[in-house]
Order: sequence, then C-alpha cells, then structure tokens
Amino acid sequence: MDIFPYEPRKNQIAIMQNIKNSLEEKNDIIFESGTGSGKTICTISAALEYALENNKKIIYSTRTNAQQRQVILELREIRNKNQDLKEKIFGVGIQGRSKMCILAKNDEELSKGTSEELSRFCSNEKKKAKSSNQEGCVYYKNFLDKKNVEKAEEWIKENLPTAEEFIDYCEQKRLCPYEINRMLMRKSILVVVPYIYVFDMLIRNMLFDSLGISEDDMILIVDEAHNLPDYIRDLFSAQLSLYMLNS
Repeated sequence: MDIFPYEPRKNQIAIMQNIKNSLEEKNDIIFESGTGSGKTICTISAALEYALENNKKIIYSTRTNAQQRQVILELREIRNKNQDLKEKIFGVGIQGRSKMCILAKNDEELSKGTSEELSRFCSNEKKKAKSSNQEGCVYYKNFLDKKNVEKAEEWIKENLPTAEEFIDYCEQKRLCPYEINRMLMRKSILVVVPYIYVFDMLIRNMLFDSLGISEDDMILIVDEAHNLPDYIRDLFSAQLSLYMLNS
C-alpha cells in the first residue's frame, strides 16, 4: 500500500489487502480488530488508494465527532506523505445541522430542533437573506459573495481542517459552514459524515445530490457498525422536540 503513511505492521498489511480485494471484487466486507490495531488508517488507506485509481468517492460514516476528527487527522498524515497527490487527496467532515448552523449553535433552544425543523428554519432564513428588504441569515448572505467563498476554499484545501476547526473558521469569517461544505463535497474524494447522513433516507438523498455522482461510484465505510441496531432503532422512533412544542 504505497500511500500508507506509517511503517505497516503485519496485521495492518493483511487488513488493507483484504479491503482492497473486496473493493476490486465488488464485495462487502465486515472486519473486527482490537483497539490500537490501526483500523481507521488501514481502512482509509486501502479505500483511498482504490478510489484514486478508479475515480470513486468515499463516504466515511461515524458514530461520534471524535471518530470523525480522527479520520481527518489520518487523511492529513496520508497527504503529508504523498505530496505529489496533494491536490487529489482532499476531504471534508460534516456534522449535524445543529452544529454546522452557527445560528443554531449559538441558540440553545434552536439547537434542540430536529433536522427537519432546522432545515425549514434554514430555508426561511436563506429566502430572507436573498431578499433586499429582509435581513435573514448574515452567514448565508456573506456566503453569496463569491470572493468570500474563494478565500475560504483556498484556506480549507491548504489546511484540511477537522469539522470543528472549519466551523470555528467560518464563524470568525461570518460565513455559513453548511453551504460551503455542500459546495466542497463535489471536490472531495472523502466525505466524513454522522450515521444520520447515511441511514436517514431524506438526508441521504440530499447527501447524494450534493456529491453529484451515482451510488455505483461511492465507497461506503461504516465505523463501529456494532452500534447500528440501537442507533437505527432510535432513529426510527417518533419524538417531539422542545423547539416544536414551543413553536
């Protein structure tokens, strides 16, 4: 595995070879390995090498923000070792709308809304921002300025930030992280997302539209898949948020 950034151990070579064989044969693979064995870097390296060779994109789905951060940090290590591939090795981390929306991030009540409620709120703010006689979301209004977006894109491609670093940068520059991420997804070979972006049908369709490629050109990685039964059971359970009750 030429792009692997460290000195590989025997078990890591075996993991990467099995993943690459499965991708080439178009088979699914499930594997279990102990903490500290290098599951994350092995999975990214094998999938990334295949994606670069075959013009694919990787969707890396995680349960926690800490796992998502680890994926981006490992991607940085791969890029640092492979400077000749720097332009091609580019990825973004996406979090839920309550974290990506700076208005919601700074409003405790709004941040507790469901993804559907926040989506409606966002659409309404964007409409107002586009109107000349209404204020709307200032972060989205600044996103509509092409020069602001170009500067942000240049910084992101150079620094390969984690989602938290990216959101902090956008808050400082008063830009909408959600919209910039949606724009950059099409230019990314790897997109790291929470489980909900894959397992909620409505959000998944939006993700696929943003990626701009067919499902056949995607490689899906699910981290810590043993959490899926409980997660999906909870996802499909009905709930009513405090935000909705107050509204």
